[in-house]
This record gives sequence, C-alpha cells and structure tokens, in this order.
Amino acid sequence: MKKIATISIGCLLSVAAYSQVPFVSYETVPRTGQPKSNTYKQQSERDYQTTAGYYYDNYSQKFKRIKIRINSISYYGQPQVYIKGIYNSQYNMWSDCNNQASKVSIQFDGESIADNFEWKAQVLNIGTIYFNN
Repeated sequence: MKKIATISIGCLLSVAAYSQVPFVSYETVPRTGQPKSNTYKQQSERDYQTTAGYYYDNYSQKFKRIKIRINSISYYGQPQVYIKGIYNSQYNMWSDCNNQASKVSIQFDGESIADNFEWKAQVLNIGTIYFNN
C-alpha cells in the first residue's frame, strides 16, 4: 500500500510540475522595415538636448518657463539650432515640432532679451520661445 501511495504521489507531482512547462517555443525573427514608433522615439530622445525655454504669456504679462528639446548642428561651420519638441505639463507629454531658431539681436529683440537669451524660435500656439544653447 505504501508503494502504491508513493508512486501515486510521485506521478501527481510530476504531472503538476510538467503542467508548469510552457508548450510554446519562441524564436527570434529578423527585423525588417521601419522601427516601431516607441523605439524610434526612445532613440530620438537621446539625440536631443532638453533645456528650458521662455515665452511671454500675454495673460499674466510675465515670462513663463517651458521645457524644450533642441538639436544643435553645424552647417558649413555655422551653428544651427532647431526646437524639436515642447513639453506640455498639462498632458504630461512631448509635442513634436521642427522649428529653426535664429540668433537674438539687440536691435530687434531689445537689450534685456539679448542679455539673457542667445536663441529664439517662433512656435505655433505659443509665440516666440527664447533659450540658450
């Protein structure tokens, strides 16, 4: 009787252990075509520098700070800066954009702006964003 009980318990334990083994095998598939959007966004986030930008809020009559992503490149020895993204804190997400920035000048922007910022860019729905690279 002890042998039958021991064999029965052994069989039940082996069946219970074997039922935990998956019957599906996974193989790697070569990647073709465009990368997935999440992978692309993660790679592009590393290429851009996150910094602070400032814009003039007409409602509060003050400068407000906003997070921006910029990409700085050299074109024929001259620096060119692009705003690639603007952080929307209300929705906790980045909005993509591709706006080229230009240098701030004392004649057009005023001395106080030129003393504090190096670059500016026009962005839809926000206006002019000032920042340093």
